[in-house]
Amino acid sequence: MSANKWAEIIANTQVGNPDVVPDDFKTSKDLSTELNIPCRTLRTKLEFLIKAGKVERKNFRINHPLKGLHSTPHYKIIT
Repeated sequence: MSANKWAEIIANTQVGNPDVVPDDFKTSKDLSTELNIPCRTLRTKLEFLIKAGKVERKNFRINHPLKGLHSTPHYKIIT
């Protein structure tokens, strides 16, 4: 297989169908902006809330501007 074929196959793994993210899931960056809390502080608090069973974390594949199709953790409050 030629180098061009390999490059094409590898590039195609980064483009694809991103997951549909439900409205109640948000990224830590979204929450940080919305709540005006630094990302690092927010992630620490989210980990505590996950262990306490109050928040759920789920990875969704989204199109990242620099990384292409990328698995990104999203969070939602467990009701």
